[in-house]
Amino acid sequence: MEKAEVRREVARRVASLTPGQRAEKDSQIARTFLSLPEFRSAQNILMYASMDDEINMAPIATAALDGGKRIYYPITIRGTRSIEIAEVEDIRSDLAMGSFGIREPRTRDRASPRDLDLLLIPGRAFDLGGNRLGRGAAYYDIFLGSSELSAPRCALAYDCQVMDNIPHTETDERIDILVTESRVLRFDRGKRGSQHKTG
Repeated sequence: MEKAEVRREVARRVASLTPGQRAEKDSQIARTFLSLPEFRSAQNILMYASMDDEINMAPIATAALDGGKRIYYPITIRGTRSIEIAEVEDIRSDLAMGSFGIREPRTRDRASPRDLDLLLIPGRAFDLGGNRLGRGAAYYDIFLGSSELSAPRCALAYDCQVMDNIPHTETDERIDILVTESRVLRFDRGKRGSQHKTG
């Protein structure tokens, strides 16, 4: 399948889930993610505000703040197709609607990506080699390609968003960890297409 076909197929699969099914899966994914050693040891975490067809990120952000961690959200810069980040202390009052209908930090005070020690990365589809397919604008691929970022990259997804293989190119950035409602997959980013641990 081409990338556009994969996006349509995954959108169809997610749309077929009932609200109850999604709530149950969201809860299981959150529990699993919050138990990861990478989350427990992280102090500065990149989050993102979920869209309507994505896993609910609010409980995870709240748990991080309650645990004394600092969380950051992306700000998309349309002109340069880049991402900058800012710290958020209250997800209810510190986020406002931004680019692409996604909530972003109200503050214009930027933080340094170098301080991040865990990255939560959104995506439409993933495969068993750690490849990620976004929504097509390439903002995260550009952002993740920065030499300032060395933290582990984690994605949260429903099982129905995971395929054996998805189309990808050398410029598509990969992830290190994928958490679904049924499993945790870990990948070796240095070897494209290799999966080295399942837990």
